[in-house]
Order: sequence, then C-alpha cells, then structure tokens
Amino acid sequence: MGTIILASANKDVKEFSKHFPKSPDQTRVLRITSACRDVPDTTYIERGASVWTSLGMDLEDYDIKGKDQDEVRHALKDKDVVHLTGGNGFHMLLAIRESGFEQVVREFLDQGGVYTGSSSGAYVAGPSIDQHAILKPKWNTVGLTDFTAMKLVPFLVKCHVTEEKLPNFRNIYANLKYPIRLLADGQFFVVKDNQVTFHGSGKEFIL
Repeated sequence: MGTIILASANKDVKEFSKHFPKSPDQTRVLRITSACRDVPDTTYIERGASVWTSLGMDLEDYDIKGKDQDEVRHALKDKDVVHLTGGNGFHMLLAIRESGFEQVVREFLDQGGVYTGSSSGAYVAGPSIDQHAILKPKWNTVGLTDFTAMKLVPFLVKCHVTEEKLPNFRNIYANLKYPIRLLADGQFFVVKDNQVTFHGSGKEFIL
C-alpha cells in the first residue's frame, strides 16, 4: 500500500514531501479542491498552489464534484500524489461519496500512490468528520446527517491546535466515538504499512 500523510496546514508541504518516493521535480500532483465551497475566504487555494510549484512539482487542480469514478481514475492515472485541500469538509465529503472517490483512491494507494490531506483533507481520511461537524455545524450547507468518512486511517484528526485551545477541545471532544489525534500547524502524521509516525515542530498534543 502507498503512503498517507495528514497535515495541519498546506504550508508544511516542503517538510512532508520529503516522504514522497520521488524528488519534487519528478513528482506529479493532483490537488482536489472540492472543499473550497462555502468558506469565507478562498485565497488560500492560490497561495497553496504556489507552495507546491515553488518546490518544482507538477500540480494540477481538480474538482471531483460532478465527476464519476472513471473520470477520477483518468485524472489520477499519471499522478504520484493526490492532495485534498482544506476548507469545507462537508462539501468535500459529499463530493467524495457522489464521485466514488474513495474506491479510486484506495486503488491508487494499492498501486503505491501517496495521499496527502491538509486540514479538512486530513479529516475525510479518517472514519468520520465528527470533529469537524461539532466545531463547524453552520458549514454543513449540504445537509449531511451521516458524517462517515473514508476510513483510510482508524483515527480522527484535529488540525490547527494550540495550547490555549486544548481545554476547550478536551470538553467538546469528550464523547467522540473514535480516537482523535491532534496537529498544530507545522506538524503532520505519516501512515505507512499500518504504522503512524508523528513529525514536525514541537510536541504532539494529547487530549
């Protein structure tokens, strides 16, 4: 199976790309931007693109909304990495379901591909996006009631964590169905061969 990298922020690409099988100038990335709907500011999408391309990677943006499995497979066929951006996790999860993206990305991983996700792109890799639904209920403009996600990893991820926010998270996440792991900006998890390793600056926060 391939590698799964879950990051708090897109700006961490330089560090987590060190875990890619190819050098940056040989790496082709399909960036899934379906989470950029119904968010207050989408300029992060353009800023994020420059992070990848400044490292010499070939980057193609792609929206899976309205696509089917064959179209997604075709888009991924010559890529080394698929990256899911942050943004509105409800929109991303709905697009994943309607397009059949989960099946395609599992095939991609089985063939040795790399999945990376930042923020909401990391959330949808877990068993559910309950952690997102608790904090951002008003973002659920698509009416999702089932928050089951792709289950590429067996734990939830909460991104953009700071020391000051920990007490609040301990309270609101006390009754989650699944285990949750936390990431501050500048941190990420690498999942390979069923082993999870923590990387980045500072310590891993524990609830």
